[in-house]
Amino acid sequence: MNPQLSTFWSLSTDQVLQQTHSKTTGLSRQDAKQRLSEFGANSLKQKHKSSAWMLLLNQFKSPIILILIFAAVLSIFLKDAADAIIILTIVFISGLLGFWQEQGASNAVEKLLALVQVKATVLRDGQSQEIPNEEVVRGDIVLLNAGKNIPGDCLILESKDLSNVFAEVEPNQKERIIIALKKAGNVVGYLGDGINDASALHAADVGISVESAVDVAKEAADIVLMAKDLNVLIEGVKEGRVTFANTLKYVFMATSANFGNMFSMAGISLFLPFLPLLPSQILLTNLLTDFPELTIATDRVDKELINKPRRMDIKFIRNFMIVFGLLSSIFDYLTFGALLLLLHAQPEQFRTGWFLESVISASLVVLVVRTRQSIFNTKPGKYLLAATLATIGVTMIIPWTPLATLLGFQLLPLNFVLVLGAIVLFYVTAAENVKRVFYSHVKF
Repeated sequence: MNPQLSTFWSLSTDQVLQQTHSKTTGLSRQDAKQRLSEFGANSLKQKHKSSAWMLLLNQFKSPIILILIFAAVLSIFLKDAADAIIILTIVFISGLLGFWQEQGASNAVEKLLALVQVKATVLRDGQSQEIPNEEVVRGDIVLLNAGKNIPGDCLILESKDLSNVFAEVEPNQKERIIIALKKAGNVVGYLGDGINDASALHAADVGISVESAVDVAKEAADIVLMAKDLNVLIEGVKEGRVTFANTLKYVFMATSANFGNMFSMAGISLFLPFLPLLPSQILLTNLLTDFPELTIATDRVDKELINKPRRMDIKFIRNFMIVFGLLSSIFDYLTFGALLLLLHAQPEQFRTGWFLESVISASLVVLVVRTRQSIFNTKPGKYLLAATLATIGVTMIIPWTPLATLLGFQLLPLNFVLVLGAIVLFYVTAAENVKRVFYSHVKF
């Protein structure tokens, strides 16, 4: 870069045009393309879109996954190829599920951002043209008007009514009203399209603008309407509350299940002379119980959860985790007692029994905790129901397949199946009643 351009504001128009090899009619499209390639995008933070392969590889970078891969490699060296294959297969399937979710979310976000991209008007080949701010290059002639975003350091070549430009340096009344409403506990939305609306849009919980608004308003807004139809907002609010409610369901299920499993596994390990579950069996349990939870986003939501805005309440989540996590653990210990004291299970039978009870009960409890209402009064989403039934079916079939030997499972006698079935039924009934009592005492 020419050192003179570092003080471009002190140069004349002719000097700047000469130094940037530009002219008052703008750059040619070919010249602009070459400069963009040479100097890069006009952005403080360059956007690096990960390829599908990189996104897939990133699924296997977490410490837990790396430990599992190391364990699989170690199993191969110890001549235990079966365990290695099982571990690697489960890790690979989990990675594919994570890739599928992230790829879909990434593509959706990219399409949404493209719709509300802030653009600059420049002269190319003597004609005005709108381009993304990132494609503005050195030497571009930029056309500005009130409210337009300035895409970079510029020198004014021509101006009209420039003396009419003014700025407010103190918070305006709109912003103060919004802040006061928020302090009173309200969730505040604000609709604006002008320069003076920018601070209010920033202050609001939800800033709303329109596609024809000035750039600063669109940048400050959370939502940009592509059409002049406020009914879109109503549907957007409903969908947002549905998404939030389903996100909470996933958080409730994941935290309570993990908390309960930790209590169960740690406690019983102190008393058993053998491992309650083998590593490959734990991985398989986690994989199978993930499938119903993956479909939570498509689930139906109770009307009372979308009739008003709600906020994330960590205290409520903690209480839910403790209550339903401990409930899960209580029935795990009931299962342990039945297997050891009533049925006198051998290690393989114990592991098979707990695996069946753990996966099936966890899948069915998803249908219980997904709603505040009775499980009989509200229907789950079809994908959630299908995933739950499929998970239960696969879980029950596994001990009958050749995989059972590889995984360390054993076909159980009928009396085992009946006892475990009764425990699962008892657990679901208890969870339904605990849910009713919980929501009557804990408000959210």
